[in-house]
Amino acid sequence: MDEEKNTQPVTQEVEAKPGRSLWGDAFHRLRKDKFAVMSFVIIVIYLFVAILSGLDWIAYNYDKQHFKRDKNGKETTELDDYSKPSLGHWRKTDVPGRDVYIPGHLLGTDVQGRDVFQRVVQGTWISLYVALIMSMIYIVIAVFLGALAGYFGGWVDDLIQWFYQTTASIPGLLLIIALTFVLGKGLGNVAIALGVVGWVGLCRLMRAEFLKHKGRDYVLAARAQGAGSFRIMFRHILPNTFHIVIISFSLGFVNAIMGEVTLTFIGLGAKPEQPSWGRMISDARAELARDPAVWWPIVGATTGMFIVCLAFNILGDALRDALDPKLKE
Repeated sequence: MDEEKNTQPVTQEVEAKPGRSLWGDAFHRLRKDKFAVMSFVIIVIYLFVAILSGLDWIAYNYDKQHFKRDKNGKETTELDDYSKPSLGHWRKTDVPGRDVYIPGHLLGTDVQGRDVFQRVVQGTWISLYVALIMSMIYIVIAVFLGALAGYFGGWVDDLIQWFYQTTASIPGLLLIIALTFVLGKGLGNVAIALGVVGWVGLCRLMRAEFLKHKGRDYVLAARAQGAGSFRIMFRHILPNTFHIVIISFSLGFVNAIMGEVTLTFIGLGAKPEQPSWGRMISDARAELARDPAVWWPIVGATTGMFIVCLAFNILGDALRDALDPKLKE
């Protein structure tokens, strides 16, 4: 007798996997980008160093003058200027069996006998301080004006477009220099001038995003529930466009750092006693013409600036790719 065939349908349970949000998907894609992760680590290290140096926990002897030492390790009255990069070492003295430790200077000393490495570390705090203030100023201006123009349209849009087109038509460096002359020298005024000038690009992007989002279903639903215009703008639309602000923030840091260096280089930024990277580059110009050339002050400052700017550029590009819905796999 034939065995009765089993005609019962076979069911298989499939485990449902929760979908990722925009930010979760972006974080997942960033983790797979080794260069982005490396850049993020470098930026965190720079921020950590900047905070510690700003609190004078490290590199607090950046303004101390160093003097040459005799064969017994005691300081003389001769200034240790233009000392080449060196590491600390032990030196034998006239007393047998008694050695003294001679501290070194990783990036040498400058014309005044100051440690170049400590000044580069202090320059990290100054540059990131200016970049942070500048970024906060231009983000607030750009987001507010871009949101108003994109959401309300009409004469509000026309007025804001005229304003940022007029601002963009003026050469940026000339406008920054003019504002610096009006506000006065100093790092705070430099940051304000950079922020007042640098908002145009982000404002255009935010205007376009608000134009695109204001007609979507979630905005219409919020309006139907009685939400006011500003609540819709900043509680509903802005969170859905905030990834653009983050990308602009990371890329704008580079412009802020380079802007501070440029203004200090031409004499409008940091004061002479402040160890800014721009000040170090400006002071080191004449040292390259010496024979032999004193290269370590300018190399230290430009290397510190180059590494952090490259890291912000790589991370900004990676963020732009990770947050772009068109590039999702």
